[in-house]
Amino acid sequence: MADLGRMSQLINVLTGIRRMKQQEDPLERAQAMANLESTALDIGKKRRELAGPSPTEKYQEEQRSQQVGSALAMFSELYKTANPSSKKILGEQMGSLWGLMKEGDKTQFKMLVSHTPLNPAVQKGMWFEETNPRPQMPIIKEGDGSWTNNPPRSPEYRKLWAEYDIASDEWNTLRGMAISEEKPEKKGWKDIPKFYDSDDNNVKYYRDPIDRRVKEFNFANVDQAKMATAIESGWTTATDIMRTGSLPIAPPREYVENGRSVTVTPKQDLVKGGNRLQYDYAGPIDESGMAAPKELTDAMHLIDSDILPSDLKAKSPAVVGFYTQLKGIVKTSGPERFARQLALQQTIVEQYPSEKRYIPFVPSETKEGWWFRFQRGLALVPPFGYFVPTPSAGKPGNVLLVQADRRVPFYDKNGVEKNLWWSDIYNQAYDFNGTPIAETQGKVPGATLDIRWGD
Repeated sequence: MADLGRMSQLINVLTGIRRMKQQEDPLERAQAMANLESTALDIGKKRRELAGPSPTEKYQEEQRSQQVGSALAMFSELYKTANPSSKKILGEQMGSLWGLMKEGDKTQFKMLVSHTPLNPAVQKGMWFEETNPRPQMPIIKEGDGSWTNNPPRSPEYRKLWAEYDIASDEWNTLRGMAISEEKPEKKGWKDIPKFYDSDDNNVKYYRDPIDRRVKEFNFANVDQAKMATAIESGWTTATDIMRTGSLPIAPPREYVENGRSVTVTPKQDLVKGGNRLQYDYAGPIDESGMAAPKELTDAMHLIDSDILPSDLKAKSPAVVGFYTQLKGIVKTSGPERFARQLALQQTIVEQYPSEKRYIPFVPSETKEGWWFRFQRGLALVPPFGYFVPTPSAGKPGNVLLVQADRRVPFYDKNGVEKNLWWSDIYNQAYDFNGTPIAETQGKVPGATLDIRWGD
């Protein structure tokens, strides 16, 4: 009422002003009245908005919401048991109804329609199935003359069931990737042969990644002595051997790469033959690109585990070359050892870009205590730029890899110069054993440090 009173006063004032004018402009008068009417309408609208819906409007909205929910519930139940053609019609009807709903209703009934095409994941699955029909077990004629698509799981139908099981599992995997929009390499699909059970516990089936044919593997033919050694030593389990189709031939070793644990295990590939090194990382895949070259970590592990490159299936020339150089460093001492190490380090500098320039260090002191001193030094600097074995009690350390780019001079408080390895990425220097020197943080090559080299 107060607003209307003020509007009335304003109209009277304006009317008086117009009367005082001897010659009045009709257009201006019409425009002024239109502005006043618009202002009055705005005030009325704001009052209605502040007051909220009337009881009648609330009741009508509640009734509409209940009707929508009942319709969706009916469509949802019918959809569960409908045939493909009916599902398509129901999906279109639910889609039309869903488009008319308010956001509050959509939130309220979201779970009710989660198994229908209104769920984007279900819709993606339907699109996949339209172009990729689900595998079907073929109809076969049994010995008694009857026809069936569900024969017994027996030796007679073993291969048939294997073909169906593998095709079904691959179809489900591809469907899941289509829904999640993940690529096969991200899920690690096809990285290793997957074995499928049969009616015989020893007989497994797998799809050959080369010719794509389903093949049989009988674990009864595996060297039982080697399998028993791996299981009794705790390197693996019988289930893992059958699941992965690989047999550990040496104990796994633990490493830390850029703050992330990684287990390296020499394994015999029971399907393809030959031996290989399997890397198992803890945590998500590192996509930063900051990783040591695999041929270098392979050679490091062979040295660390006392395995020959000839024992591996893939006899990479780079792995053999790095192994030979590292072996030569380990077997020598004194100035010759230092010279050999420097030659290998220079090879890495010349061969790899900065982010993969991991310099090998073979500590001259291989006692257990050195590793714990190294760990203390590592605690003072960022835990990145390293590929280092996890020290264990009673075991001497061996090779470690440290990201570094070049050798640069630094001076101690007495002015004595020493060349240290320097990382342009981490702005950090390391001594001749790869130990980080905390005093170099925040410094530049050529600076004087508040230390004495002999201390």
